[in-house]
Amino acid sequence: FRSAERTFQLLAQVAGRTGRGPRGGKVLVQTWNPDQPCVALAAAHDYDTFVVRELANRRQHLYPPYQRLARLIVRSHDQGAAAAFAERLAQALQTALPNLRSPDPVAGQVRVLGPAEAPVFRLKGYYRFHFQLQSPSPAALHQLLRTVLPTLRAPAGVEFTLDIDPLNML
Repeated sequence: FRSAERTFQLLAQVAGRTGRGPRGGKVLVQTWNPDQPCVALAAAHDYDTFVVRELANRRQHLYPPYQRLARLIVRSHDQGAAAAFAERLAQALQTALPNLRSPDPVAGQVRVLGPAEAPVFRLKGYYRFHFQLQSPSPAALHQLLRTVLPTLRAPAGVEFTLDIDPLNML
């Protein structure tokens, strides 16, 4: 979800550095998608329109800054062991969800997506499954994680990591 922002930022940075000298400069970008809004708006130096569109897209899909995210990755050299622990983790998360305490029932909601194969399923010999947790409330998200994670022990050969507000979803 951050790819458009990163693309716009990179193109704007390249264009800014190219134009610094006394003779100015020209930026040539080769792309399969020149009509992609982030590319077209960066070429036009239209930061304001990009921000408005990007924030609307993030609001529609419930991404930051409108929701907080956490990503859990389960990995193992044994695909079956990784899948089994990911299912155990999913059950623990689903069991804990109804017990979240929040004065605001909407803000206290946490949405659990997964487990699913990570977009890069096999990486450096590890099979990877991931979860995405979304909530408008950082407190609710942290409460769920503080409730569930200490109760689980990964079996030998299985590891899991937690990334709050991840920059990368691969």
